[in-house]
Order: sequence, then structure tokens, then C-alpha cells
Amino acid sequence: MILNLASNLIPGFETLRTEIIMVSNWKYDEWLKLGYQYHAPEDYISMEIYPEDIEIFSTILSLNTIEYKGRIIKINPDSTEEETKKKFDKQTIEFGIDAAEGLMNLAVLPFIFFHTSEKTSSETFMNIIRLIKSNWEYCLEKKYPDKTFEFVICEDEYEPSITFYVKRETS
Repeated sequence: MILNLASNLIPGFETLRTEIIMVSNWKYDEWLKLGYQYHAPEDYISMEIYPEDIEIFSTILSLNTIEYKGRIIKINPDSTEEETKKKFDKQTIEFGIDAAEGLMNLAVLPFIFFHTSEKTSSETFMNIIRLIKSNWEYCLEKKYPDKTFEFVICEDEYEPSITFYVKRETS
């Protein structure tokens, strides 16, 4: 009943639900071996995941951006708007404006999870990338409804990543 309600109230809910499918998760599998009477992923979450962890991860899912020199640039949680502009200017000089936009908006999952991803499967990383993409699309569409964004996902086994840029019309 709740899923039916959510699918009627939340545009794209069913799409998001079918895109992100947990195939195999070693932490969940290890938890199941402990023999609890509960077995659903929601039970694992209620017993093992702290709301503060999700709150911290929301800094990745919810984009903080600025429009600068005709580009949409992601502001990292540990940076200010001015620091972001300076970094963008430096990367524009070094790589060109198109490449700088992609580099500034890049998220490389093994860097985000540097100390905790040793056992993480590429399937888990790709599920997280799809979750990030869905959230970023939503944030960008809400903040910049007049712009169209292109997302680039790199499915590299060792450094899966995602970036975005404003889609430009070609002449």
C-alpha cells in the first residue's frame, strides 16, 4: 500500500526503484548469517545504519552549485564559493572550460569511500552512482529548469565515477 501511494505521489519513483537493484552486498550477506529472525534490507537498515550516516551522505546526494562563467559548478562540502571559482579558473587555464566544468563536477566513488571500500563490489558502486545521478538530476532540474544536463558515468572497475555538464547546442 505504501509503495503504491509513493509511486502515485512521487514522479519517477518506480523508475528509481527499478534502476537501483541490490544484487549482492557483502555486509548484508554477513548480517543474514548472524541468524536474526528478520531478513529484509529494511530490517538491516533499522538495526545497523545510523540516520547520521545518511545525513552525512546527503552532502554528496544534494548538490550545492553555482552558475559561474556560463557553467554550472558543484561546490564541494569542504569548499567555499570563492574557492570553487578560483579552482575553476585555474582548471580552465590548464584544461579548457569544457574539461574544467566536467572535472569540477566529478565524483569518484573510491575517493569518497577511500577507507571503507576495500570489499565493495563494482555492482555496489554502480548502484550508488545511479542513486547519485538520480539525485543530481532532480537537484539540477529544480534549480535550473531552463538548462539541460548531460551526465557521464565511467564504469571503470577501479575508479567508477560520475560527472555532469550543461548540454550545449552544437552548430
